[in-house]
Amino acid sequence: MILQQAKQILKQYWGYPEFRGLQGDIISSVLSGKHTIGLLPTGGGKSICYQVPGLALDGITIVISPLLALMQDQLHGLTKRNIKAYQFTGSYSPRQLDEAFRNIKFGGYKFVFLAPERLSNTLFLEYLQNAEVSLIAIDEAHCISQWGFDFRPSYLNVHLLRERFPNIPVLALTASATDRVKKDLAEQLQIPDATMYEGSVRRDNLQLEKRLTPNKDKQLLRLLGRLTGTGIIYAKTRSSCESISHYINENGLHSTFFHAGLDLKEKNERQERWLDNKVPIMVSTTAFGMGIDKADVMWVIHWDVPDTIEGYYQEVGRGGRGGQLSQAYLLYNQQDFARISKGITDLPKPED
Repeated sequence: MILQQAKQILKQYWGYPEFRGLQGDIISSVLSGKHTIGLLPTGGGKSICYQVPGLALDGITIVISPLLALMQDQLHGLTKRNIKAYQFTGSYSPRQLDEAFRNIKFGGYKFVFLAPERLSNTLFLEYLQNAEVSLIAIDEAHCISQWGFDFRPSYLNVHLLRERFPNIPVLALTASATDRVKKDLAEQLQIPDATMYEGSVRRDNLQLEKRLTPNKDKQLLRLLGRLTGTGIIYAKTRSSCESISHYINENGLHSTFFHAGLDLKEKNERQERWLDNKVPIMVSTTAFGMGIDKADVMWVIHWDVPDTIEGYYQEVGRGGRGGQLSQAYLLYNQQDFARISKGITDLPKPED
């Protein structure tokens, strides 16, 4: 009965007759009132796992998300389906906060998106406690673990939410987590009894290649000369992103760059142009792309070797989300070997 209701919601708002993979199991668990941890592959439809229960349950779903771009992407996806969602951004005076929560309460909103930093505001938590919260969803939940590749200390604020809502089910979602991170997730979120669903990380439509090259500039242009459609080039530093984008444009191609040093307006403009396929090539640090739901990314290139396998998996997983074949290229040279070797050498020695 629970799953049937969920399927009706899926059909009504998304047009799909059935859930994919473990989506149905995760949603059934949440609607049964259980704390749940879902590990689904990149492009596996994680957002559906909290959005469908959020519509089935009375009250609102709180969604904790690490990036403004990710929140905006999810918000856009809901509003275009005529589902009311609210996003907290910027600073709020007590009066503005009161007005925001009145709008949420009486405006028929079903989802409230916020960054974990906001949970350190006591007044915000007091207002939140008076809201009719039915589900707490933690997106990109690996960010809560200090053993994860993308640890964000602000995610530790989630325990403040758990203390205010001890009886509300929690759904934690991520694409990748080691055994140590999975254990840490349950502990930090204070859900030791959580039901865990873990899908395969394998993506058969991703074609991975590595290219050892003494000249990354020339290799990049060779690749871009034969790649078609929309893609992402990942680089480690802001200056690299800017110089690579300029180099590409000087050679007759059309790209833009994205990193944390840009102001909010510029970030939004660059992201929208790329999402709308007005600019086919995005050159970015890892600040871009987490959770971005763009189905037609045809390729991903790494200019630098990522620091972790988990990070690499997340980033190449931005390709092929529509099910089409997507190519991923890792460019590396002797300098990359030297950098990685030094990182290993500099690790603290284990105690005897």
